[in-house]
Amino acid sequence: MIRVFINGQHIINEHIELLPQETHHLKNVLRKKSGDFVILCDGGTEYKCQIVDIANNLKLKVKVIEKNEICRELSSQIFLFQGLPKGEKFEIILQKSVELGVSKIIPFISERCISKPRSTDGSTKKLNRYNKIALAAAKQSQRSIIPEVLSICTFEEAVRLSLELDLSIICYEREEKCLISDVFCDRSTISNKKIGIFIGPEGGFGESEIELAVSNNVISCSLGNRILRTETVSLYVMSILNYLLSD
Repeated sequence: MIRVFINGQHIINEHIELLPQETHHLKNVLRKKSGDFVILCDGGTEYKCQIVDIANNLKLKVKVIEKNEICRELSSQIFLFQGLPKGEKFEIILQKSVELGVSKIIPFISERCISKPRSTDGSTKKLNRYNKIALAAAKQSQRSIIPEVLSICTFEEAVRLSLELDLSIICYEREEKCLISDVFCDRSTISNKKIGIFIGPEGGFGESEIELAVSNNVISCSLGNRILRTETVSLYVMSILNYLLSD
């Protein structure tokens, strides 16, 4: 059944009036009509609804048939700090991390990034595209929320943002003392927290970046004996967190 994200303020007397862009998608793209059913999601609440009317001015009204309190989120919020990779890799990382339960994605530029935007030209269009990908992935995986993609920032800015979290790790192939399993040892140590994950671009992190992160309470972690591609690391770490945090 088609899934649409809404805001609670649109619910009036058991009827919901959707925003024009969502109505346009239902009417003109998915070809929905009066009498069809949709699932509307407002955070932890899902509404099974029947379409009552789709007006020419792109206002859509639906009637609530069933209401369920359902949360499909992990017990902790996961903030993915991703070094910007080249090409379409970031879009793949974005899509898959949303499917696996990430809460927010923060792309950053570091010293070894191959892809380094030299200006802000087109950055708004890219950010809009990234958030559309996140929305589509959230719908497909039946998330309760839509994870947000923030604007590209510097590595230093990303580290400062991590200071607001409860726990952050940085994945580093030269780390010899701490394994990721040492930090994510069981559910009790990471449940109900805000967790940051730093993943480098294709070239990894420089030593000075690791030093900066560690000096700001980010834990340097090894992922094991093999060197993983940047687009693989987010899947690897998010899968571990899913195993530990999913109900």
